[in-house]
Amino acid sequence: LVVEGVAGIGDHTDATGIPLSQAPMETIQVLASCHSLVQLDDGVVGDPLEKATLKAAEWNLTKGDAVVQKKGKSPGLKIVHRNHFSSALKRMSIIAGYQVNECGFIENHYISSVEGAPEMIKTMLKEVPSHYDNVYLTLSRRGARVLALGYRNLGKLSSQQIRELTREDIESDLTFVGFVIISCPLKSDSKKAISEIVNASHSVVMITGDNPLTACHVAKELKFTQKNEVLILTENENKWGWKSIDEELDLPVQPFKTSKQLTSKFDLCITGEGLTFLNEHHHKFLLDLMPHIKVFARFAPKQKEFVILTLKSLGYATLMCGDGTND
Repeated sequence: LVVEGVAGIGDHTDATGIPLSQAPMETIQVLASCHSLVQLDDGVVGDPLEKATLKAAEWNLTKGDAVVQKKGKSPGLKIVHRNHFSSALKRMSIIAGYQVNECGFIENHYISSVEGAPEMIKTMLKEVPSHYDNVYLTLSRRGARVLALGYRNLGKLSSQQIRELTREDIESDLTFVGFVIISCPLKSDSKKAISEIVNASHSVVMITGDNPLTACHVAKELKFTQKNEVLILTENENKWGWKSIDEELDLPVQPFKTSKQLTSKFDLCITGEGLTFLNEHHHKFLLDLMPHIKVFARFAPKQKEFVILTLKSLGYATLMCGDGTND
């Protein structure tokens, strides 16, 4: 995992990232504090992505759940509350405190840091930049993993006030402080392994929690989407349809008389929300499509299970491997 930088902040309104060394302190504080990492005797333990962002931010985690800047004069942050990452909610958040000397008295001030899927964080911002969607979608089309960062200064709070804060309180009225750009290069043997499976007459699909644009980029790299166009089932203003990655093509949910006409012309990608929509409103069509969908993106663990069980019920011998606890 390589943290390339951050994008979408200040005057940087295109998808060009800037190094973390040039990022505002609020951005760095979110990256340094919004995680579930633990410091043990033999080092930091936890999610590789969170370890990569903490390292890139150049902060250290202590055994007392505090983070301190390696170099510089920024006050350390003591993490006092966590809402751990949830696949269903697509985000995590924390409250962290820091000390301020006010006229000789040490006062505790607090911030909330939130990190998650761009489309989710967007709903929590007090002001959404006009370039928000364009930046993260452009980065995702390139295959980058993109997380949105939100920040809020909570000011002085008592212990009682902190305990009374709800998750909604912590995750509302946020200030947008950038998109962190993370590249995850393919393992050296991935292409060869996928090629061998395909050449053995097996169909390969991907089920992931990642953004559909990122997932489709990886699928193309691994060559198990090979048609000229990949269509993603997309909802826009309560209307569902199939859109190409470049958004040049826009087709209705059932554009042809048979599902075969759709699957013979295009590779398909659906999101977890798309699965729910098809299952509730076009169930038979979903069953016809299921064996031909190549990429399932933004899927929760239970939805992954649904795909496997549905394929088995349709008579397919289905094998799955994954690298996560839920898998």
